[in-house]
Amino acid sequence: MKETMLVVVIEPGKPAQVKNFKSDLDAMQKIVGGYIEIVPAEWLPNGGRLLGKNLLLVVNEEGKLKNLPPNFPIRNGSDYIFGPAFVCKSQEDEMVGLSEEEATLVAGLVHRKEEING
Repeated sequence: MKETMLVVVIEPGKPAQVKNFKSDLDAMQKIVGGYIEIVPAEWLPNGGRLLGKNLLLVVNEEGKLKNLPPNFPIRNGSDYIFGPAFVCKSQEDEMVGLSEEEATLVAGLVHRKEEING
């Protein structure tokens, strides 16, 4: 595993940011503010464009329980991700960084047009 990985960080109420960070569990937990949960990146708004790219959405496992701020809708608006999240890639059962092209694609999918009322 590489020492750093390129990811897209999505924080509530902020534009998506492409960042490099250390690729270990502690760093991942720091980004999301707690225990991590991994779900398909296709859950992002407009995430259908990510099908087949092996991208992962890493979220705070207890974001809703901890009353973290709502971040973005998932599953066609039937639920929300609460708290910070980031997108990385799956490669041979490991979490790895995105390419620059993948990071640009993911960052472009994250919109802040909708009003999030929790």
